[in-house]
Amino acid sequence: MKLFGKIGKSIIFLGVACGLLMPGSPQVKAREVVDPEATLVVPADVLQKIIREVLPVELEKIENLAGRLWVRSIEKLFLGNNIVSFIARVQGKDLSYVRKIAGYPAAVKFGEVDLAFNCSASLSFDRKRRVLIFKPQIRPAEKGNELLTPLLMALVNENEYPVEIEKLKPIEIRLGNSLMLAHTDVSNITTSSNRLMIGISPRIQRSEKK
Repeated sequence: MKLFGKIGKSIIFLGVACGLLMPGSPQVKAREVVDPEATLVVPADVLQKIIREVLPVELEKIENLAGRLWVRSIEKLFLGNNIVSFIARVQGKDLSYVRKIAGYPAAVKFGEVDLAFNCSASLSFDRKRRVLIFKPQIRPAEKGNELLTPLLMALVNENEYPVEIEKLKPIEIRLGNSLMLAHTDVSNITTSSNRLMIGISPRIQRSEKK
């Protein structure tokens, strides 16, 4: 699930940087300040643009599926009540399905593929483990490979895919002659009404660097 990791880090970094540098942001007077939790709201159309910037993204290996598989494009993004839906264009190269039958290896070769899927996924955020959990459902958006399409549906649907939310590196902010470090922690991630909402707990401290 590298796709979601790249998107999430880009959104959080941009949002925190903009929020801390906006006019009217609180002045830092103490050596370290912990601000109340803030919520970064990202409209679906903005998220769509961010996704286009990081694509294409190669997917991690799927059990028993050999070869390369990547997401080429994502269109018609919709954000519901902790549900995400979109149409994904998926391409593959040197694809084959390999498993053992009666103790002997057997393979079905697909070669190069170009498929489109209607995708929807429920999501939930586990703050304690810092993990965003996706549970996707995919179905064909157009006529595709009669063997590979149902195979991918069987391999992907109803499984949970955890995405670890890494801590971001501190952002350096210079205020006059003082250099501040803004540390951030993601406290929640939800979607609703075509908006992505990220709860952020910022912590600002004075840097010893000049």
